[in-house]
Amino acid sequence: MVLVCGLVVAPVASADPAASPATRYAQVHRVCPPPASRRATCLALLRKTVAPGAPIPRGARPYSVNAGAAGSGPASGLTPAQLASAYAYSPQDGGSGQTIAIIDAYDDPNIEKDLGEFDTHYGLAACTTANGCFTKVGQTGKTTSLPAKDKEGWSVEISLDVEAAHAVCPNCKILLVEADSSTYEDLAAAVNTAVRLGASEVSNSYGGPEIAMAATERAAYVHPGVVIAASTGDDGYNGWDIINRGFQAPEMPSAPGSLPSVVSVGGTTLSLNLDGTRLNETVWNRNGPEDAFGAFAEAALGATGGGCSTLFGAEPWQQGLPGFATTTGCGSKRLAADVSAVGDPFTGFDVYDTYDCGAACNAFGIPSKGPWVTIGGTSLSTPIISALYALAGGGGGLRDPALTLYGHLAGSSSLYDVTEGGNGFCQAQAGCHPNASQGRVDCEGTTACDAAIGYDGPSGVGAPDGLGLFKALLPTAVITAPSSLEAGVAASFAAGGSSDPYPGGSISSYVWGWGDGSPAGSGASPTHTYASAGSYTVALTVKDSYGLTSALSESPVNVSVKAVGEGPKTLVGSAPPSAQGIASFQVQAPPPVAYARITGNALTASSSGAVKVKISCPAGKSSCAGTIILRTLASVAAGPAGAAKRKASILTLATRSFSIAGGSVKTVKLQLSARARKLLARSRSLRVRAAIAAHDAAGARHTTQAILTLRAPRARHGKA
Repeated sequence: MVLVCGLVVAPVASADPAASPATRYAQVHRVCPPPASRRATCLALLRKTVAPGAPIPRGARPYSVNAGAAGSGPASGLTPAQLASAYAYSPQDGGSGQTIAIIDAYDDPNIEKDLGEFDTHYGLAACTTANGCFTKVGQTGKTTSLPAKDKEGWSVEISLDVEAAHAVCPNCKILLVEADSSTYEDLAAAVNTAVRLGASEVSNSYGGPEIAMAATERAAYVHPGVVIAASTGDDGYNGWDIINRGFQAPEMPSAPGSLPSVVSVGGTTLSLNLDGTRLNETVWNRNGPEDAFGAFAEAALGATGGGCSTLFGAEPWQQGLPGFATTTGCGSKRLAADVSAVGDPFTGFDVYDTYDCGAACNAFGIPSKGPWVTIGGTSLSTPIISALYALAGGGGGLRDPALTLYGHLAGSSSLYDVTEGGNGFCQAQAGCHPNASQGRVDCEGTTACDAAIGYDGPSGVGAPDGLGLFKALLPTAVITAPSSLEAGVAASFAAGGSSDPYPGGSISSYVWGWGDGSPAGSGASPTHTYASAGSYTVALTVKDSYGLTSALSESPVNVSVKAVGEGPKTLVGSAPPSAQGIASFQVQAPPPVAYARITGNALTASSSGAVKVKISCPAGKSSCAGTIILRTLASVAAGPAGAAKRKASILTLATRSFSIAGGSVKTVKLQLSARARKLLARSRSLRVRAAIAAHDAAGARHTTQAILTLRAPRARHGKA
């Protein structure tokens, strides 16, 4: 037994005769060499399995074949179908018009042929130069000026990036931009070329210490509206794992993954049920006290990267997270990651690679052990996330597509909250304090390197659960109108119930339409005077501090004729008449009574399609009764998958009558229609309009509307 940081660790056995047939041993190898000065390294990690019955070499670890699933790829890694099942998306549900750019160094002359073999094996749509799906260019953008053939291992990275991206989004185009070398200068030039050629997503599976990247190179990763995704790295929090290979830890995160302008992608360990669905997902960290600073340096097992930036401030949506500065320990600095997906090479992805890049690849058995190999690292996580953005439609019109992820933190069924493990030396285990003697190798109990409920450094907002995580939410405009309106009388309206879904966001402007042809109003609490009696529709849109504009919210109002003999009324009262009396005086109008309305701005359906809606009836009423109707906010085609396309239209999802006592809140249960359940299952979340047509006990009728997010049932998390 070994004592490390107060933890008792058992040495690795040389053999395990009691292991189940699904348990094997493997070593993990870094495909590319460590980054030299002003250069990046690719982040692909290769799982090399020990043949059954062969001696188990030092540093090998046991693993469950395909993380417990019944099937597996040709090298016993994950398959495209299992990625889709684990992350609850359909590869055919989007991607048209999207171009995913892959940025790597050097040339892989076999990549198009290898992609073809990969597609044939899994029955995927062919992606070739001839059919316009696949394009390979050099960093200048020309097909005729490719870099030198790979001799460092980047060709393995290219196979992983291209095949993983195509597996997730087979309808997307793939643009491979090969940099002349692994210098930051050349890689940055390749990124700019990718965007110039029309890439909607750019995947970057490489990195090095953030201080090594110059300002001009960082600027290449700033392209508003384009999803620029980058790996956090494979050396744990602040790169501490480098000390296992005998080097000084950089004590900083990796760039470009630490840049505020990118979607920073961390890695997880993914466990599957027998049917390929997700059983559990934890922070990927195969190193830690078990490696005891070099004891198993040759294992190179890896851990997802990240940490508090030493150079860059956090964007407002990070700083706006509750307690961000103190719980993470980052203060006002940027923390990587933003989101995560499978990266552990022991739960890696099978790729097809035939190019012989020389000693760098042959040392790991590529391709001498067969063209199918299992690869992991945040090099796997990043093309998965890039392709999921593409499948969901791209950046969603946002200047900073990473913002989208943070809008789903408030109870969204679109993400899986990774709450176990850590990427520091201690892996979130208490009583372990190595920093005093080894440098900053652990965050010592903060969420910068330890998983937690909600946002944390190793996993970001969590892992995907459907495509909803990559679709931008909008602020919600809510109209509160007076309970009664009279012609010629100034009335107060309010938008105080409006809300913004993003941390650090707030409503910055309001635009009101009164429905009577008068100029638009502004402000959170405007007044308006209707000149004539009649029925009008009040409209409101709001804009948040991130520049996002809400959907239009509308509320019908009825304006009555002012009673004969009544003096003018205002909402700000004056003193009552004197004892001598006056012919005309102002009185204080009673405060407006709010309509019956929905509380909250999000709904979640149960597995049976039940939706619970909370409706409040104001205290000024004896009761409220009426009907609530849920409809899609936009036109949708709700036909079954594979059927002929239906004409898009507004779909009614559910209706239900209700009766509520005044001054109370009641939960009303609606049942989604079969078509509504199928639509929600495919999209995972819908923007819906909830309309309430109600009347009080006196017979006064009113209608209110709200724009809400309807979410699919949350996937079952944790072990069964």
